[in-house]
Amino acid sequence: MKKNKIFNLTLLFALVLLATTSCSDMLTPDLERYSEKNGKDSIYSYLGILKSMQKIADRTVILGEARGDLVYSTKYLSDSVSQLYNFDEVRDGDNAFLQCADYYNVINQCNFYLHYVDTADVKDEVKYMQKEWAQVQAVRAWTYMQLVQNYGEVPFFTEPVSNSSLGREIAKSGTKANRKNLADLLMNAGLERAYELQEQYGVPYYGRYSNGSVNIDSRICFFPVGLVMADLYLLADNYSKAAESYYDYIRLDASQADVSTAGFMESVQQEGNRYITHGISGWAGRLRSYSRSTNSEIITLIPSAASKNNGEVLTSVQNVYGFKTSVSSGGGVWGSINIQPLEEYRQLMPSNYYLGLSDQQLYCHYSENGGVDVQEYYDGVGDARVWGTAPFCRIDGENFRFIAKRTPVSGTFYDWSTRLTYASGYNSYYGIPVYRKSQVYLRFAEALNRAGFPQHAFAILKDGLNSENFPTINYKDSIHYNIVNDSDTVSIDTIKDVPYLKEPTATPGGAYYITLAEMLKAQTVPYLDFQDSHFNNSISYGIHSFGSGDTRGYHDTLYSYNICVAQKIAQAWQDAGKITTDEEKQQLTDSLNKVGIENAVAAGTITEAEVTDAVEDLIMDEDALETAYEGYRYYDLLRFASHKGNGTIDNEWLAKKIASRGYAPGKGYDTSLYSRIVGGTRWFLPLPEDQ
Repeated sequence: MKKNKIFNLTLLFALVLLATTSCSDMLTPDLERYSEKNGKDSIYSYLGILKSMQKIADRTVILGEARGDLVYSTKYLSDSVSQLYNFDEVRDGDNAFLQCADYYNVINQCNFYLHYVDTADVKDEVKYMQKEWAQVQAVRAWTYMQLVQNYGEVPFFTEPVSNSSLGREIAKSGTKANRKNLADLLMNAGLERAYELQEQYGVPYYGRYSNGSVNIDSRICFFPVGLVMADLYLLADNYSKAAESYYDYIRLDASQADVSTAGFMESVQQEGNRYITHGISGWAGRLRSYSRSTNSEIITLIPSAASKNNGEVLTSVQNVYGFKTSVSSGGGVWGSINIQPLEEYRQLMPSNYYLGLSDQQLYCHYSENGGVDVQEYYDGVGDARVWGTAPFCRIDGENFRFIAKRTPVSGTFYDWSTRLTYASGYNSYYGIPVYRKSQVYLRFAEALNRAGFPQHAFAILKDGLNSENFPTINYKDSIHYNIVNDSDTVSIDTIKDVPYLKEPTATPGGAYYITLAEMLKAQTVPYLDFQDSHFNNSISYGIHSFGSGDTRGYHDTLYSYNICVAQKIAQAWQDAGKITTDEEKQQLTDSLNKVGIENAVAAGTITEAEVTDAVEDLIMDEDALETAYEGYRYYDLLRFASHKGNGTIDNEWLAKKIASRGYAPGKGYDTSLYSRIVGGTRWFLPLPEDQ
């Protein structure tokens, strides 16, 4: 059986890729144009790193989804995907998606660059190398994070490895990185300094890369250091530091976003109302950007060429999700990727858990008619994003759901006879998104909730970050009259500067549910000042509104803090056996909603920990509805399991979560799969063995 050595392969790939760059490759910059501000060797070295990242881009998505709860297998499952899906014990190198050496190749290239680059070099009074130095630090940190998320604990080194003997020595006796210490290791290795430099100088600019079909802005291929840092802190369960890092990034670089929503229109028919999808291609189109702009959804992507004449063509994810890909050439360097949905290509399909979760959502239509507010919940339609994420495709008279996140739908049509929505076409997207804004907002909510601010976290789901959505604290004097019965005298006490809340100014009502206690607590941290001017024009839609109608403020009275948290707590009580029937669960939900979550905590009916878990479950649901199949799910579940285990992975929770993929939410789980993985020995992949 083949056994791979990490550092033998590292050395081989690093030396080859640093030495060669094809003149026709999309990652070849216009050196004549940029030679004044950038060293030629520097550009070639960095783009060599980016080309190496293309080798790990597809597999990062597949590793992140095949082991999660949002996919289910078909009879066409390949051996490599099956081994991941079933949590088989498989050695590195014996599976098409398990090549640890490719990650270390990227890391070692970064180490070579960071070791030899002269950041003090000046041209035109500009230390032009510092932008690239900061970016290479970010790439190395992100790559280490992928290793730790997939392999658990891995060898950590920051010096270039130039021979296999040194590599073996480091692997056996050197520093080991894991999710708890990785942030500190990388900060000490220069990531904190990289953040300062990127904040000061920004990212490099190499113009646009022509991939043979589209032009990709080089700036969208760079990694924001602040986001990488935030993810590292969240991975380490350092919630306050994570929240602060996400806040700083959002405030300065991502407070605005594309708010295209997926929704439904009502059509009244004699045989009953029908709900027709609308805006699906617009919502899916948010995932097709090739440039970084104020309102763009995509923050960072790893680019793909459109043909082999232009470099690395990334199609593995599309193939696993059911699409046959072929490259057509327009002559010379021009080309395009053609895609065709085929049943026999579909290895993974949407799970019953994902589809059931989508069906459970209540779609709120809110309007004003003649000055009268009209609120209506469309019966049984669920969340509209499912039609852009996993639309139906009709093949030979049969309906199949295809996962379309890597091939965003170009349009949809409604079939009046079946009352189903079908994709009318799919777009080729030439890149693997690494960061996008909705994903960042959801991770910010995750950090806020665990940092002790569940109501603010829920506001990100329901209302958005616009400054008008949040209440403000005012102060007044309070006069208390005390009557002394014995002498009928009256005493007056005046209490100065008593705080009270001023309602949000947002027309729909904003985050009216944030209490005075949480607002006062928010004043003690640096990451909850949404009155900052950067948020004045921020998005005024919560993430849930992107597929479940107008959930803002008072417009949606069922997607509210008290009701949603009560429902999750009641479900948790039923799962734990504290209550047994659905009737009891509904009674508990109604009771907690009537009393109010904060009052129920004060009365001792429920605990703050239960509230935190409930809001986290709501965030987890929204992660699925918004970012399903983009490559994040398994890594998200690992983090949530660590949160719920207070820093140690909660094996029972995680095993049950993954084993539930064949069932609608709350309706059961695969006991055989649960028993197989609950021991916790299969969460991480085995490192390659040396010989």
